[in-house]
Amino acid sequence: MDAQIESELVEAAQAGDEQALDQLLRRYLPLVYNVVGSALHGHADVDDVVQETMVRATAALPTLRDTTRFRSWIITIAVRQVQARSRARARRISRESSLERYGDQAAPESDFVDLTVLELGLSGQRREVVEATRWLSPEDRQLLTLWWQEAAGELTRTELAEAAGLDRKHVAVRIQRMKDRLELARIVQRVLTSGRGCPRLTAMLHKGGTSPGDRELNRLARHVRRCEDCRATGRGMVPPERLLAGIALLPVPDALAHGLSGWLGGVVGAAHSGVTSLLSATTGAATQHAGLPAAAKAAASVKPVLATGAVATGAALAITLSVQYLPYDEGPPPAPPTPVAPGRSASPTVDDDPAQDTEAPGSGTRRYRGYVMAYFTETPDGTGSDYGLHLAVSGDGLDWMPLNQNAPVLTPTRGSRGLRDPFLLRRQDGTFVVLATDLSGTDFSRQNQHVHVWTSPDLRTFTHRRLRLHSLPTHTWAPEAFYDPAGKRYGIVYSVTRDGRESIFVNYTEDFETVDEPLLFFDPGFDVLDPTIVSEGGTHHLYFTEGRTGRIRTARSTTLAPRSFERDVRPGGLVQGDAVRGPMVVTEIGGPRRWLWGDSYRPVNGELYVWQTTRLGDPAAWAPLDVAAYTQPLNAKQGSVLPITAAERSRLVDRWGAPSWNRIRPANYPDHLVRHQRNVARIDPYPFDPYPDSQWRLVPGLADRAGVSFRSVNYPDRYLRDTGDGVVLAADDGSPGFRSAATFVRVPGLADRDLASFRSHADPTRYLRHVEFLLRVDPIRSEADRRDATFDVGY
Repeated sequence: MDAQIESELVEAAQAGDEQALDQLLRRYLPLVYNVVGSALHGHADVDDVVQETMVRATAALPTLRDTTRFRSWIITIAVRQVQARSRARARRISRESSLERYGDQAAPESDFVDLTVLELGLSGQRREVVEATRWLSPEDRQLLTLWWQEAAGELTRTELAEAAGLDRKHVAVRIQRMKDRLELARIVQRVLTSGRGCPRLTAMLHKGGTSPGDRELNRLARHVRRCEDCRATGRGMVPPERLLAGIALLPVPDALAHGLSGWLGGVVGAAHSGVTSLLSATTGAATQHAGLPAAAKAAASVKPVLATGAVATGAALAITLSVQYLPYDEGPPPAPPTPVAPGRSASPTVDDDPAQDTEAPGSGTRRYRGYVMAYFTETPDGTGSDYGLHLAVSGDGLDWMPLNQNAPVLTPTRGSRGLRDPFLLRRQDGTFVVLATDLSGTDFSRQNQHVHVWTSPDLRTFTHRRLRLHSLPTHTWAPEAFYDPAGKRYGIVYSVTRDGRESIFVNYTEDFETVDEPLLFFDPGFDVLDPTIVSEGGTHHLYFTEGRTGRIRTARSTTLAPRSFERDVRPGGLVQGDAVRGPMVVTEIGGPRRWLWGDSYRPVNGELYVWQTTRLGDPAAWAPLDVAAYTQPLNAKQGSVLPITAAERSRLVDRWGAPSWNRIRPANYPDHLVRHQRNVARIDPYPFDPYPDSQWRLVPGLADRAGVSFRSVNYPDRYLRDTGDGVVLAADDGSPGFRSAATFVRVPGLADRDLASFRSHADPTRYLRHVEFLLRVDPIRSEADRRDATFDVGY
């Protein structure tokens, strides 16, 4: 989850937002469940500890001051609960077994290991490392769990250290010691399962008479460390971090989720009304709001009651060992997340299937905490052109994060099999409608009387239909919609060619399934297209593109009646570059500002411009916004923006995923991007093709994992490295010199601490900077140098 989104979600939950609290707990229950389950190794106490953790976290949430630390905070609570439960147990039960029963009948609490092997079909070293965890102590298993969560990207090293109660230096030592123990355990497990290797170790295993565990490993460790045969057995073992490409958090068992839902409803209803919706649709009645002390008392006094058996717990606890694998003879890092294919997801796009509307919308007053943008993409030479529906989210309406790796979340399968100009509308019942031009590509001579319409409960599942709006021999461009409270209906406005010029027509509808006959809505006597309506204080503002001049203009009316806007068409207009179109007006949440986004198509295609005002009714008050103040979604073209709640924003990110790459802007050239061209690193003005030249994965440093290396997205075997004469893109040759030259330390920006600078790992007196549009690694001697060495890392 994006850090800003998480912080806003925590703040909303602390303020009593039911949906935010529900979403926050939904998000972190699987992580808590996996951490606790792995640390307790599938013990029957897992369910109790998970419940105690979630309730204590919920009750104490109002006391959390730093909302950016929620993840480490809740994991710390989980770890402390594990430690308390471990201390309460006198000792683990062990039983005698033969050599064969070491592998076939492990300790009762290790059942999940067998189930993991069985369900995932593990073999070879992958199976071996999973089974070797039986030999680790509870403390090592706990640390192993946190370490694998770090490897999976669920925890940072700082968060791991906080959860483990250690500083970064000591946690590194502890992790290395745990990995050494795991290596010993893998050797023992290899001899145990193969029956080959060191005969003395085999004999010791036969004589052991105890189940796999830490004490037994201590008995065997002295021999393993001294024995040449055992060391030979361990040769060729792949490091576990290379065997395990990532951790998949398994779904929480239904019994635990439902039981926790009902129980927490009674415990923390005092802290937040509506918590009973937690984790399932089987919710109880909403409880009343009260203060923290009552909630804390309830959390301390209520004993959890949950009907889950050991078998159910064990079956679900494939836990941290449920993994995605890479071939372990490969060196490169794991592949990035794959975009969800339109129409091929777990919740696919379905044409004309009302049954897809399965999730009921929320009700009541919404507290908007962010935005979603819908758009399509084009680039100067067409490399990045895609005529599907793209989504991006933002916390402030200015800096945007594309979803689904900037791939479309859906692509039409009917009509032209493409779309342009997507428009988002929230209906009166809280559900969503997406309208779009039925056109794939740039053949603007094509006639089409239809538009695309999708209905959606949540912008995660969609139901599609094509809607015929008129019978004229022309197009149907840039459809948008507004709600007419007087008629309790929606108006769909769009442009057509009529009497030799572009005019705006309207069709009224109540359900976006059938429409009334088309009516002329706006015809000021010159070409107009791309209508969008913004209402404020009883006045309605119609923003549109004047076709002849390529300017964005406005008209006003006190009603939404057809032809009413023609009486007050405002003079002037907005333009940057040669021409813009497709106005998108965004209202600042909780503030006076309005932003107007315009889509440039001359002289360059694929760039959005922004204006700002605090006086919507005054066309002359709009002023261009500095490009440093905003970041458009990659390659975004004409679309629309809609405010959403923190919970909706979080669910969209969870559904479609955040980018696995970044784009990097120089602070003093914010219209430029860091890119590679012919293997030389430089900065160039956006947009350009091939656009993937400006996409980077900031991976753990090749020479020091605490640092960072810049890996190219379109050449994933290549990294930025310092040559002494400049920075180039080159393949990792595995040498210490290359890896040092390709590793940097990220620090607060030298010219702006809210941004970033990158210090050389090889020479800490030098920093990454640009000089005459080329990247170099140089000493910093002046304020100008500091500006050249400061970068904005975004999407």
